[in-house]
Amino acid sequence: MNNFSRLDYILKKNDIKKVDGLIFDLGISNTQLNNPSRGFSFSNNGPLDMRMDIENLDLTAKRIINEFDQHNLSDIFYYYGEEKNSRQIAKKIIEYRRKKIISSTFELVELIKKVNNYKKKHPATRVFQALRIYINDELNELDLTLKKSLLFLKKNGKIITVAFHSLEDKVIKNFFVKNKSFLNILTKKPVTPDEREKRTNPRSRSAKLRVAEIL
Repeated sequence: MNNFSRLDYILKKNDIKKVDGLIFDLGISNTQLNNPSRGFSFSNNGPLDMRMDIENLDLTAKRIINEFDQHNLSDIFYYYGEEKNSRQIAKKIIEYRRKKIISSTFELVELIKKVNNYKKKHPATRVFQALRIYINDELNELDLTLKKSLLFLKKNGKIITVAFHSLEDKVIKNFFVKNKSFLNILTKKPVTPDEREKRTNPRSRSAKLRVAEIL
């Protein structure tokens, strides 16, 4: 996401003034997800980091989990992860860290599992999402990127977005509606994968595609 917000810098650096279209795939890359040292995945054990930009961001998941109070933890899990058990998870974290610093992804996963027993998705999905969004300020970065995109699109140029959770999709939807005097919204409702796509590409199951065209 941090690269998206540098859209204007990248285009100007390459002497690109206008483009026919921009595609924003908001999913986390497999390179980052499958690298345990980045701490994004609840399937691989690694340090609690979750920073997209290691050089310029100081706040890590480890600091949040071990230093934020119960109220703030609960709010982060609820507002950025839509985690319904946010209070119980925050309480469990506070109780555990009185005895020991929580340092790894698997330590956090085990604490979450004591509260969540979801069947259709991993119990830690929403908490990990919340931490990643909060640390990297992803929703504000997305809104800023969309605003910048209007400056570089030609007439009839298209903005194509692929979001992977409802918070991102809401930002995109609101941006399109707010700027409908400049945009023709081509997808009144988001395009979602069919059952065949979900079977062959399980990570696509939550994808939502939206398209708008510059008037």
